[in-house]
Formats: sequence, C-alpha cells, structure tokens
Amino acid sequence: MTDSDFLFELEPYGSGDAIVLPVSPETYEINYPQNSETVNVNAIGDINLLGHRGLKSVTLESFFPDQEYGFCVSTPRMSPAEYIHQLADWKNKNQKLYFKAGDTVNFLCTITNLTYSQKDATEDIYYSIELTEYRKLGSNRVVPSGKGNTGKSGKTYKCKKGDTLKKISKKYYGSSKYATMLYKKNKSAIESAFKRHEKAQAKKKAAEWNKKYPSKKRTWEYYYERRKPKNSVNGKYLYGNPKIVIPSIKK
Repeated sequence: MTDSDFLFELEPYGSGDAIVLPVSPETYEINYPQNSETVNVNAIGDINLLGHRGLKSVTLESFFPDQEYGFCVSTPRMSPAEYIHQLADWKNKNQKLYFKAGDTVNFLCTITNLTYSQKDATEDIYYSIELTEYRKLGSNRVVPSGKGNTGKSGKTYKCKKGDTLKKISKKYYGSSKYATMLYKKNKSAIESAFKRHEKAQAKKKAAEWNKKYPSKKRTWEYYYERRKPKNSVNGKYLYGNPKIVIPSIKK
C-alpha cells in the first residue's frame, strides 16, 4: 500500500485530533470472527449453533521514523520515543480510539498489545500494535463519529478544486456554520493533503528554475520553505483534494 492517500489513523474518542502513522504498514488484515459452536447431538451428529459476531481485531506493524523520509505519508509530529509513549499511555488507560484505514475501515477500539524495538543504528523505532474492537454492553453497533444520525452524515467526501469547508458544510448540513467542526474532525487529512500539494508546487518551481538557470540550481526545499502557509478552514480553499469524513451530528 504505497498510495499516499491511504492513511492509517488513530483518533482518541471525542478528541477530533487524529494521529496519522507517518510510515504506513505494508499490509493489514482485519480479523472478523463469528462466535458459533459445533456440538454433537445423539442420533443427529454434529450441528452448528450459530452465535453473534465476535470483536474485530487488527495488528499493525511498521516503524516511527526519526526523520521525514521520502516515503512518509505525513510529516512526523513527534519523535519515535514520544509516539511509543503516547501508544503506551493509551494502552494503559484503556483509551477508546477510532481506527481508520483509508475509506474502508473505521471502528472504535482499544490497544490490547504493544511491542517495540530498535533494529539498526538509526533512531527509528519499530513497533507492533494489536487493536481490538470496543463495543458497549447491550449495543449492536458503534456510530463511527459524532452523535446521532442525520441522513446524509457518516459519509466520506473526496474534495475537488474550488471546494471550501463552508460549501461542504452547507451541502451536508444545510448551514456553513459547521466548517470549523469539519476541519477539526479532518485536520490530519486536510493538512497532509495540503503539505503534499505544497511539496508538488515547490518541486514544480524548482524544476522550472533549474531548466532556466542550470548553473544556479535550487532544491525544491528552497521553495517549500518560502511558500507561505494557507489556512484551510473558515471557508478558505482546500488544497490537494483530501478525502474527508462527514460526521453525524445532532441538530
């Protein structure tokens, strides 16, 4: 899975602030058990007693980089040791988290196992975390995000050129006043897409300059550092066409 748009995120329940794994796991597998039981009945033989579904689980293996490698899908927001400390803190506190993988996986869970190690001379830390679905007693389902249900909510939306958060808020909620809420819920995806957009523009500028002035070459980082950051919220334009979640709300 090398597509930079495919992000793995962990978001503490109710915080709206997701952590993107800076180096995506190469693969993942969702375990989705069914609690059925085979019993033997005299004169009949084996029969299958159908049960309710078990808890989903997934194990993720990757590493936290000590620097921003070219294959990172997002800029690391803390050191490898700080990432591990954060995961351990969530595990020890039984913190409920939303696990999101691209547009296809989104469920509430807790960290049930965490292992980590260093394998080489770098400061990178390799980890393996096991996530197990959290389900309330007597509840048949978990609302992925927000509270309540409003018909058009609970969807994902691929932003296009000219979109603003106010326009998207107006489209899905009938009012532009939820633009800030959309930004907070999708901050990681919006900012990651923005950084990819800015890097692409900086590389384009560097290529144009180096073609025109081959003896005075400049790196794309030169232009990247000089591009002024743009705020993506409060009605301003989105960059890089991010995929965002349209959460449920109670009006």
